[in-house]
Amino acid sequence: MANIKYFATTLLTTCLLVASPQASTPQTPPQSTPVRTPMTPAKPPQPVQEEDISHYLLGSDDTLKIWALGIEEISDKPVRIDPSGDIDLPVVGKIHARGLSLEQLKVQLLQRLAKEVLKPQVSVEIVDFGSQPVSVMGAVNHPGVFQLRGRKTLMEVVSTADGLRPDAGPRVTISRESQYGALPLPGASPSR
Repeated sequence: MANIKYFATTLLTTCLLVASPQASTPQTPPQSTPVRTPMTPAKPPQPVQEEDISHYLLGSDDTLKIWALGIEEISDKPVRIDPSGDIDLPVVGKIHARGLSLEQLKVQLLQRLAKEVLKPQVSVEIVDFGSQPVSVMGAVNHPGVFQLRGRKTLMEVVSTADGLRPDAGPRVTISRESQYGALPLPGASPSR
């Protein structure tokens, strides 16, 4: 029984991408969806709270909806940030979006459109998050790959997987690929 309990300890593997404006490493998140049991329907996307996205830095595979007054070629069409971190829009051209907040991207769009349009008006919103996958595995109710929507605590990530199972042990392991740097946690050690 002790062996079963030992192997049932919770293993949480994360690909925590603490995005920073200086980050220039290309991100290529895995293309996977949350693992669900056949009896459990997938949850619809949660509405994004304003405070969650004000500090969110855009990354590759995020999908945006950009609206520009009077410019039909741009307005309300979903735009995915490509693996190099760029978006390519008619009239505006290529803009490097990875590492920018929504407000910073809006400022860049306004600057570019000011050359073409008198008093441009632009809005930018996130339609789908795709740049910060986190894998939650082990003794959780619904293990799988989930998308972070900005900064999250460990408890918030575990609750994304519908919490711990009753047989979960007392240990949690957090890791990420070394290309993204050391975990910014006290006592964190490099993986073996």
